[in-house]
Amino acid sequence: MKKCCVLLVAMVCLMACKKTDDRASFDHEEQSKNWSEKVLSGAQNFEQSMFNFSSLTKEENFIENTVEINRLYDSIIVAYTEIEYLNVGIIRNDFLLTGLASRDINAELIVQILKDVDFDINAESINQLTAKAKGIYALDYVLFATNLDADSSRRQDYATALVEIIKNISLNIRQSWQADFANSSTDVALSFGGFRAQMLNAQLSLLEDVSNYKIGKPLGVFDGGDVQPQTLQFYYAHKSLLALKSTLELFEYYNTTSDYNTAKWLQSVSESGENYGQMLSEKTDVLMEEINKLDGQNLNEILVQNPEKLEAMYAASKDVLMHYKLFVLPTLGVTVTFNDNDGD
Repeated sequence: MKKCCVLLVAMVCLMACKKTDDRASFDHEEQSKNWSEKVLSGAQNFEQSMFNFSSLTKEENFIENTVEINRLYDSIIVAYTEIEYLNVGIIRNDFLLTGLASRDINAELIVQILKDVDFDINAESINQLTAKAKGIYALDYVLFATNLDADSSRRQDYATALVEIIKNISLNIRQSWQADFANSSTDVALSFGGFRAQMLNAQLSLLEDVSNYKIGKPLGVFDGGDVQPQTLQFYYAHKSLLALKSTLELFEYYNTTSDYNTAKWLQSVSESGENYGQMLSEKTDVLMEEINKLDGQNLNEILVQNPEKLEAMYAASKDVLMHYKLFVLPTLGVTVTFNDNDGD
């Protein structure tokens, strides 16, 4: 009996040691390297998407090829969403992205230029304009807005100029990020703690932006319940759903599905961390299920006609957000460093 007790105790100790060893095996260097490699591929994807669209603009009357425009433009939205996400994640606030996607576009100025036949539309002249008349969202408006009473050839010239400007920016972003992260596996290793804390805070900041700005504000959560479709991301071209889904898919990747995701990191820390990691995966799954229900639908029309369809998504986003704040960061020993002004 005594031998059995000793053997049982030994087995329990061995299992405990194995569990501790498993937790300690989480490779933070590989996690950091994984993020850095994604930064490089993200910049390359954006550059490639712009070069592909640039090739289309060389075709005669390309503005009428709506099928190809939609296909290539969707790839731009997905690629841009990725670099916007990664830019926050690496805490760069890259000057190259400044003004590239001013949500508050100056539609009146764009229409004025389109109708002013004396204004010579080219990349140089358009680049002299305010950020509200160029960049991703301006291109979005010129290509897809249904209320544009303008000559198609001038729309085509404006779109071509914008694509050329954005293509050059994409090239500069890729070259800049490649220079910064070419030796990322060693450079990042110099400051593991600071890098991981920045990365997690960035995830939280991005999630708050999705919950509050991209879902909550259009729903009227902060404005007495009156829906505000004009605040949707990519409002003019009805690409809001694609941009939102792309952002959430990236959040899902880094937090629950990549080889070195946050859920696995949590599980490596403690028993409570295991629970929080599992909960993070489950809550993220619920959020993704809610946005997948809207696939193929127009987010503008949903907001106006059936805003309740977005309420479940908003609730799911807040659930993930609160879990991140209350359990994920504290368990990993990370202090929230961004301005939390969402009222909860």
